Amino acid sequence: MFDHAGERLAVAWGDAVGVVHDTDIQVTRAWDHPHVRALAWSPEGLLASSGGSIVYVGEPDPGGARPEPIRGEAVGGPVGFLGADHIVTALGADIAQWAVREAGSDVPDVDVEDDITACAIDPPNPARMVAGTRGGRLLCYDRDGSLALLAGNLRGPVHQLAPCRGEWLIAAQTGPYRWAFPAGSRPRALGEQRRRCLAVAASGDDAAFASNNELFTLSCPRPLSFDRIVVSACVGRDGSIAAADDGGTIRVRDSAGTEWAVPGSFMRSGLRLIAASGRSVMVWHPSGDVMGITRFGEDQL
Repeated sequence: MFDHAGERLAVAWGDAVGVVHDTDIQVTRAWDHPHVRALAWSPEGLLASSGGSIVYVGEPDPGGARPEPIRGEAVGGPVGFLGADHIVTALGADIAQWAVREAGSDVPDVDVEDDITACAIDPPNPARMVAGTRGGRLLCYDRDGSLALLAGNLRGPVHQLAPCRGEWLIAAQTGPYRWAFPAGSRPRALGEQRRRCLAVAASGDDAAFASNNELFTLSCPRPLSFDRIVVSACVGRDGSIAAADDGGTIRVRDSAGTEWAVPGSFMRSGLRLIAASGRSVMVWHPSGDVMGITRFGEDQL
């Protein structure tokens, strides 16, 4: 990986980290780092190496000070700089942000430490992923590993994301929202009531969002209503919508406005809708089973 000036190439091999200068083809060893798996440069020329549950940060040139270690949660996987002052580390579903000045500490910046709870690929830019967090923030990851804060302060976990017509629908603990680039734009509330939203879905020019035990669409104010909270939703290409509540009941409305249902006594709870039309739905169970159910009661594995 080259630095921002394009003059130094950081390399890792075995248990070591080194630098190749543009004036020399020899590798200059910077420091030892067992199990190193990721490297990143800051705009100011600091190098970070990550692996083996530790991140080292320092100046890699000969004669520089020893690199400072960062240990703690979400350390050991991908690493990247947010400007010159902060480092972002990730491991599995966990992500943490550290101030460079905190290198040598085991405690990250608690104001920005967070967990990813939802993610989706951005259709106009497949190299970009938008993620929601337990703390109510939207983050953006690019193909080069860079991370940007898009929006925050939803005051609760983000449960699901769905792109629609250049915007993003957000299912959050505090209700449904819609949001659009650029970074820093404020999410706008959807619906008239602020109730918990666990599901959003989109297809073509229409989208659906849950509000506790009801499912609304952008195109129609009349909701699908359930006895229990909606946990999964789907918008069909034919203009139909479908949803399931946490008791296993499924309701479908076709493009003509006709509704039909599959009672919860037939389906197990925990299902998720993966496709829908006015005539059938496809559901997934936590066991891994996938089942197609038609409007007339037939089912097929």
